Amino acid sequence: MHLLSAIEQIKIIYALRSLNHTLMAAEELPIDGLLSVISKSQRVTYVEARHQIRSVTEIQFTNAELVRIRTFENAGSGIRVLVDGCWGFSSTNSTSSDNLEKALSKAVAAAKVLGTTK
Repeated sequence: MHLLSAIEQIKIIYALRSLNHTLMAAEELPIDGLLSVISKSQRVTYVEARHQIRSVTEIQFTNAELVRIRTFENAGSGIRVLVDGCWGFSSTNSTSSDNLEKALSKAVAAAKVLGTTK
């Protein structure tokens, strides 16, 4: 009986968290920042910016008793560029404009380093 009520608790908590995550996700996406980085990319043949949010829920039972429910969330953006026929990539877990621009610069620098080895 305890296990069934614990499962019901999990379903309710998970549904509330999913709803909350869905409502907040659209506000938290750094779309404007990523578009800004793409528009500022010069000296590149191709640029791609991606953002990913990963959410993990951990549920712990001891002797059929619910002990803990935790949710972890990681987010980050990756910038991939093509410069003079060479690929460069950089990522950041910050969505600030400054950090996205730094990631773009690092990706371009990585591609240029590879270009010197041709």
